[in-house]
Formats: sequence, structure tokens, C-alpha cells
Amino acid sequence: PAHAAQMDVARRIAALALAQSGDATKTEKLGMIARGTGAGALAAEAALVAFPASTAAPWGKLTPRAMRLLARTGDRRASGVLLDAAKSGDPESRAAAIESLAELGDARVLDVARAVKPEDDARLRMAAATAFVDLGAPEAAGAVEQLLAADVTAGRGIALAGDAHGPGLVRALAAQASVTTDLAVRAAAIAALGRDPSGEGIEALAAMARDPMVRADAMDAIARSPSAGAMRAIEKLAGDAASRRAAVRAYVVRALTRGEKSNVAERVTIDLARSQDGRDRALGAFARVALGEDRATAWIEDRDPQVRRATAMAAPATHATWTAEARDALASRRAREEDPATRAVLATTLADADPTGAALYPTHALLACARAGGADGPLCTLAFARRADGADQTQLELLLASRDPIVRAHAARGLALGEDPTRVGRLAAAYAYEVTPLVRRAIVAGFASCPRTPPVAELLAIAARFDPDAAVRWTASRVIAGARIDDGASATTTTDVAWLHLIDATGAAPAAGATGALLRADGLAVPIVFDADGDALVPGIPAGSARLVLAPMPSAAYAKSP
Repeated sequence: PAHAAQMDVARRIAALALAQSGDATKTEKLGMIARGTGAGALAAEAALVAFPASTAAPWGKLTPRAMRLLARTGDRRASGVLLDAAKSGDPESRAAAIESLAELGDARVLDVARAVKPEDDARLRMAAATAFVDLGAPEAAGAVEQLLAADVTAGRGIALAGDAHGPGLVRALAAQASVTTDLAVRAAAIAALGRDPSGEGIEALAAMARDPMVRADAMDAIARSPSAGAMRAIEKLAGDAASRRAAVRAYVVRALTRGEKSNVAERVTIDLARSQDGRDRALGAFARVALGEDRATAWIEDRDPQVRRATAMAAPATHATWTAEARDALASRRAREEDPATRAVLATTLADADPTGAALYPTHALLACARAGGADGPLCTLAFARRADGADQTQLELLLASRDPIVRAHAARGLALGEDPTRVGRLAAAYAYEVTPLVRRAIVAGFASCPRTPPVAELLAIAARFDPDAAVRWTASRVIAGARIDDGASATTTTDVAWLHLIDATGAAPAAGATGALLRADGLAVPIVFDADGDALVPGIPAGSARLVLAPMPSAAYAKSP
């Protein structure tokens, strides 16, 4: 596996070099590889998408695969050939041509799409509907509704439904969400309803919110909905004891992401915060702290660990709540915390600079935490690597060589932020053989904190052109330019919120205190804890894809990485 991964990285680097060569012959050969099915096909495709050919299109015969690749590159030079292919041929080729033209923004494909009949091949009907949606045609809602009516095309219909709106479409989506036993399909249909701006979409979601199996998905969709009636639905559901806590979570999400407040919902949060029920009081505290109504210091010493966990989760919501006072209070509490789940989520303070020093977080304790493999392990790894001195170098090397790429990435982050005079060379050596984009991105971003020596400048220049991962290339370019590499998305500026809902195989919520780590879009893994309802709201995260890793996490395992 190690050799195969390294060969794939080398193959992708070679493809990028060919794509940037400016040599028409080499580019044509790369196109031939991309059209094939060999080991280098994916590498060639990625290179041509990143650096489209400046000479005549090297695609030769336009197979369905080549058509879709043309669309990804934005190359309109073959649009005439694509239009001809969309009108005749086998269904697969015609469908690929229609979708490719739509992706290229060529409105001429609409006439072809309108000629597709209800009895035609399913691939053609899905392609036509895709074209209508992509190009904003008036037929979009009707075409998607027809897709939803048939099992074979329903999946594509749900995927398109978020960008096409109409009363009939709302009813079709609601029906899909009600009858399907596939939770993933149901969640996708609910998410599509949440993007409908009409009152009909909100009514359908509000009805689903009374079903415990999909309540969290439905309330999250209401919270993010563009509909003017969303807040009224939240207020109404907050008045029902069965859905009250879910409605309060939805209110927090809506207030943080859309800036919309409600006096009715605020009074409910106050009532919850005064409750003798630990579940209610924890959610009330979370809402009050996340929305800036109460300080974290008002709740972090509560007798109930549920409340302390909620406070730790809420504190990073915005720059108004994630203050130096809040960080110090959470750090102080962690040093005395006996509840394991609460202690894990309190490690959020380790993501920042090390203001508390070794008094509250002894180096040996950070190392033990890093080695334990818990939800707080990545942040402990980061903090240990940032602080590691001469006596800790062996342990740091083992973390940099961990089998877990999340641990390796955080070790690299911490090393770059520290004062180790050898950090530049060690990071460069780690980059040379690293196969995981997450880790390479952490290393390249780390060079922004290091002295700009000639070797660093050379490595960054290479990474900006030839790293196989687009995010790493972008990061390297930003570091070279001296620009921000978080794109303005950090815990102090963003109001994005992730709503995670955890259930077991029977559909029941797990025991309160289940922990995990959310690997954010910026590569930072923050510890989270699920409440008694199986929910976790994670505010203050950057926009983009995230990944949940449930504890126990893979051990840092002092073995060489593959």
C-alpha cells in the first residue's frame, strides 16, 4: 500500500508537469492517457482540469468520458461537436453531450433537451432535467418532478431539486422523504426542501419535524431555509414539549447563520436555562452563550457536566463569545475536570496559541493525551509539537510518523508554530514523502510561520505548481504571496454551524457524552460531544466539507506511517 500510494503521487506530479509543458505533443499524449482506462487516466484527467490545454483540444474521438472532461476543463472549442453528439447516437453519449454543454453554459442545448420525450431512456431524461436546472430554464421544476416520480431517476431528481422550485416539486420531495426507508435519500430530500423559498416547503418540513427519526434533519433544514416563514415555524415548534429542544437548536443555527432573532425563542432559551432538568439546562446554557447573551464564565463551573460540556461547545461561536476570558476559564476548568467527555471537549482551548503555558497543561500531560487517541488527541498533538524542546524530539518524531494522517497533520502544524530551529528542515523532509493531502497542506501552510529561506522558497514554488492536490497548490501560492491562507474563515470570524445527529442501529440516541472529533475544512480536528438527544451543534467553523471521526480515534501508534 505504501508503494502504491507513493507511485500515485509521482504519477500525478508527472501529469501536472506534462500539462504545464506548453508542448502540444506532450499535451496530446496526456489527453490520450486521460481517455484510456489505465493507471494514469485519473492523474491525466486531474492535470488537464487544473491546466487546460492552450492548443487544439487533445481529445480525439469524443467518448462520454472525454465529453465530461471537456466540460470540467471549461474548453468550449468542441461545443459544435458536442452539439452534434447531443442530437444523435446512443443514449449514453447523447446524455453526456447534453450535460457537458449545460455545464459549459451553452444555451443551444435547451432545444435538444426539450426534444427529449417522457418515454425516452432514463439517462436522456436525467440529462435534459440537468440542463434545464443548470441553465435556469422554465421547464426545470416540471422536469425534476418527473424524475422524482420514477424510482430509477429519483436520486438524480433529489440532487437537482435544491435548485428548482415549485409547489408540485415540494409535494414530490415530501412524498419521497415520507415513503423511503433509505435514510440518506430521506436526508437529501429534506435538505432540498430546506432550499425551497416558499411557505409550502416550510410546512412540509414542520410536519416532518414531529418524527423523531428525521427531526434533526428537518429542523436543520428549517433553520437554514431562505423562507420568510422559517422563524414562525421554529417558534411554533418551540411551544411543543416534544420538539422544544430541537426547535431551540434550530433557533441558534438560524440566529448565527442568518442573523435572525426572535423574542419568543429567546424566552424559551431562558426557561431552559432555569430548568432543573440537566438536559434542558445544558441546552439553555449553550444557546445563551453561543448567542452572546451570557458569558462562558457564568456556566463553566456548573455542577452538571452536561452544562459544562455545552458551555465548552458554545464558547467558540463568534468573536464576541470566544474571548481571552472564555479561553482562560475553559483552560482552568480542564485542569480540574474529572468527567472524561467534558475534559475532552475543553481541549478546544489548545487550538489557539499557548497562553496558559505549562502550569495548566504540563508537557507530559499533553503527550499522554496525544498518545491516548481520544477526541482531544489531535489538539494535544498540536500543542505538544508546538512546545516540544530538545528532550521531546524523539516523541515528536514518532508523532510526525504516526499511522494516523490526522495526527501527522497536527504534529506538523504544531512544529511550524514552535521555536525549534530545525523545524524548516524537518517539515521539508516530511513533505518529500508524504502521500496524504491533509498532511501536505498542513506542512505547506506551516511554512507561513517559518523563516523564508531559499530552501523554503524553492519547496513552496514546487508545491504551487506540482503538488497533486489543488488545495495544497492554492495554499502554497497564498504562502508565497504572503496572503491569508484561511480565506477569512476562522473561529473568530465565521458564524457557520454544523449540526450533527448521532443514532445507533435501532434509531435511538447514544448515551449522553459520546465524543468525537470534527475534522474541519481548514484541517483542524476539534473535539465535540453529543448531548442526551444525540445532537451536537458545532459553531464557529469555516465553510466547506467536514468529516466526523467518532472516538475512540485511531491510536497515535508510534509506528512509521505508510
